[in-house]
Amino acid sequence: MDPPTEDSIVRSLELLFSLHVIDLKGDLTPEIGYFLSELPLETRLAVVLLNSFKEEFACSEEILILVSILSSGFLWYSNSSPITVLKCKKKFGAKEGDLITLINIYLRYKHIGSRNERKKFCSENNLNENILLNSKRISEQLQKYLKSKGFSLKSSEDDIEAILRCIATGFFSNVAQRQQNSTYKAIRNHEILTLHPTSILTTVYPEWILYYEIVKTGKFYMRDCIEIDYRWLVELAPHFYQDNKAKNLEEKHRKEVMNNEKNEKIEKKEKDIEGDLEKWQEEKPRFNRILENLGRGNKGEKEESNRNRSKGANKNMNVLSFDYDEV
Repeated sequence: MDPPTEDSIVRSLELLFSLHVIDLKGDLTPEIGYFLSELPLETRLAVVLLNSFKEEFACSEEILILVSILSSGFLWYSNSSPITVLKCKKKFGAKEGDLITLINIYLRYKHIGSRNERKKFCSENNLNENILLNSKRISEQLQKYLKSKGFSLKSSEDDIEAILRCIATGFFSNVAQRQQNSTYKAIRNHEILTLHPTSILTTVYPEWILYYEIVKTGKFYMRDCIEIDYRWLVELAPHFYQDNKAKNLEEKHRKEVMNNEKNEKIEKKEKDIEGDLEKWQEEKPRFNRILENLGRGNKGEKEESNRNRSKGANKNMNVLSFDYDEV
């Protein structure tokens, strides 16, 4: 087995930090990290399960079923064709997506009374009963553990949105947006993704999708998906996502403030220049008088200087003449 790359390690640490499992030092957080380390679940499933007990979601019964199924494996036999799987999903499906459909199938199986009827139910829908039974065992074990920690299960009843929002608290990084050719672009790394042919959402192709996992078989397929509202991402994971619209408005406001400050400085400079010009106009007559006086003084000095220069020249001529005669 090859060691993980440096990039994958960094991405994993970033995800753990964004899930509030570790802090900036890389230590487990006391409110989530230590608790999750005791749960035998994949990290994001454990985060979703823990959040399901919060008052704003209150859907721990449904989430417990979901994480138990996802921890057990693919609900259908591996040789099941996409058409067979999709047919079953449409029978018990929910328009919100595959993950809600899995909960519906489990509840239908659980409420069937006799053992023979359960087997018949699985056979008719090509369901792997071993996966359902294992999901039931995991659910019971988790419920026992959670009860020992003081947690009480609650059902969201008909509030499907609460379940979807709760799922998003753990899988907010697994989001993709529909493109023009019905493919999807991952928000995190911009990979081009395709809905798995077994997804019930292939009947509608919603604009925003949250997926549980990526399956690579020639293409990158998103499997076990739900439709979400993109606004939930900014609300539930503001540390991971930023509302570009709000960001653009903030940037626009910042530029307006800068422009206003710049304009104020320009206006102040213009006023200062106007003030200087006014002062100059007021002082101009006085400066002109000073210049005139300076001009007159210079003229007199110049004439005096010329007279002195002439006298000096005559003196020098006499001296030279006298010296010449003596010789």
